[in-house]
Amino acid sequence: MTQIDSFICINSDCRAANDKNKSQYIDFKESNPTCPQCNSILGQRSSSGDVYFFKGFIDRGGGGSVYEACKRIGKRFEGKYAIKVLHPRPGSSLKECKDELELEFKNLKKACKAGTRVPQYIDCSSPEIEPGRGVYFLVQEFLEGENLASILKNKRRIITEDNLYFTEPTMFQYLIDLLETLHLLHNNHILHRDIKLSNIIQKKQENIKNLYLVDFGSSKKLEPGISNKYTKHYARTPFYAPPETLREDDFGSNNDIFDKYKWLIQDFDLDELLESHRWTRDIYSLGVTIFELLTKTPEEIYSILRWRPSDRIWNKWMSDLRQNFPNLYPILERMTRFYPDERYQTALEALLDASSQAWYIYGDSWLIEGELLKNALNSVKRKKNNLPVLQERFLEKSEKQQDRKDFENIFDQSILG
Repeated sequence: MTQIDSFICINSDCRAANDKNKSQYIDFKESNPTCPQCNSILGQRSSSGDVYFFKGFIDRGGGGSVYEACKRIGKRFEGKYAIKVLHPRPGSSLKECKDELELEFKNLKKACKAGTRVPQYIDCSSPEIEPGRGVYFLVQEFLEGENLASILKNKRRIITEDNLYFTEPTMFQYLIDLLETLHLLHNNHILHRDIKLSNIIQKKQENIKNLYLVDFGSSKKLEPGISNKYTKHYARTPFYAPPETLREDDFGSNNDIFDKYKWLIQDFDLDELLESHRWTRDIYSLGVTIFELLTKTPEEIYSILRWRPSDRIWNKWMSDLRQNFPNLYPILERMTRFYPDERYQTALEALLDASSQAWYIYGDSWLIEGELLKNALNSVKRKKNNLPVLQERFLEKSEKQQDRKDFENIFDQSILG
């Protein structure tokens, strides 16, 4: 029996494509089915030769649109994939578009190999043809779940009284979960550069560590041992971006404020100094992201540039957060300081602080182990500096727990052997 299914057209000039809810019902007796509206071929071929059909629109961001898709195998369709279709920036060449896509999938593949919680890379398409005859796309694992922006939106609709959407233990877990991913990314010399609520998906699974970082369209690979030019010119979301990434065109015609900003930021406008604090970009963005989840965020704050250390709106927001989340607040405040040299310099440093604090308040379930414990101990040994007493006790207890687990494993193996 021939399968009949429905798919959407992704041709931006097609009326049907612009209606995200409109599907084309196709009888797949045809070898190359086309859109009845614009006659575009619906199946997109990847570099490996597989053909993907688009089931529905998911989201747009980071230079592309994301769709749910399936793969055609013979006359049937299998799997569920997330496909990001790149939208070339105005004036960009095919080569620039191709380079951008290749950079994204290389960084995603490397992030997957590092064991980070990111969607698995599957395939891509980078057609060597004239404009208008093919699309550049990236095929990834489809993560069943919602992004944090949608989850927060739903909570705001339901909870209206105290404006506290999550408990402090949950927020500690979110922060630690994401700092682990950030540590692994940075350890593999990858900056994400666009961390925000809509780029974090809570996957539907039983494992408590279920937050996944997505959209590597703004990411940057930093080669160890060589100078990597710090650039402010990349796709970013201003509210989440650290102050040192502000550009003159962000200020429009307000030259007076721009001049004051330049005076405040001073040395951090120099590429070589910005690069020495490069990892704090993602740390800042993650801190603002977690802050946004905690209490009602003032609407005005989304439209202002953070061109100085604080202002009335920012101060009021911080005061509310400190009152409601006194244990978590000091960590997030340090992550989001105006000057990059005052922030945590590595994700591991922030992770150790957050984990030890959570352990002190909530108990041994927050101890670390495995590769993460080894990395923390090596980092402390390299720095040869005195740890805060709480962190020292936390690492000692984590080591004891790890030793006990290692012994139990050896004991179990000897019995089974």
